[in-house]
Amino acid sequence: MSERADVRVNDPRGPRTVEAEEPAISRFDPLLRSLLTFGLVEADGEAGQWRLTARVQRRLQALGAPPPPADKLIYFGHRCSSCGEHAPTRMRGGRFVCDACGTTPVEPLAPRREPRPA
Repeated sequence: MSERADVRVNDPRGPRTVEAEEPAISRFDPLLRSLLTFGLVEADGEAGQWRLTARVQRRLQALGAPPPPADKLIYFGHRCSSCGEHAPTRMRGGRFVCDACGTTPVEPLAPRREPRPA
C-alpha cells in the first residue's frame, strides 16, 4: 500500500508507520524554515493556516510578469555593431545597436554605375 515502516536505531518508540508523502514533504523543511526565519509567511490565527506576506505576494507578481520585448531591454557591456562605440545598446534585428545609431536613419548606398562601353 502507501505505508511503510520507518525503523530507526536507538528510537525508544520502535518502528512507526510513515505515509508515502511524508519523506517528500520533509525535504522542504529547510525551505519552510527559511520562510519562517525571514518573515516571509505569517500565521492566520483564525484558520490555523499560513499565508505569504503582502510584500512576498507583490514580489511574486513582479517576478511572474512577462519580460519586456527584446527591443525595450538595454544591454550594457556590448559594443555597437554599427559604430563600434562601447555604450548602452538595444537589440535590433539581431544586432546590438546604440541609441545614436538606432535613431539615425541609415543612408542607402548609391547604386553602382555600370562602366561605359568602350
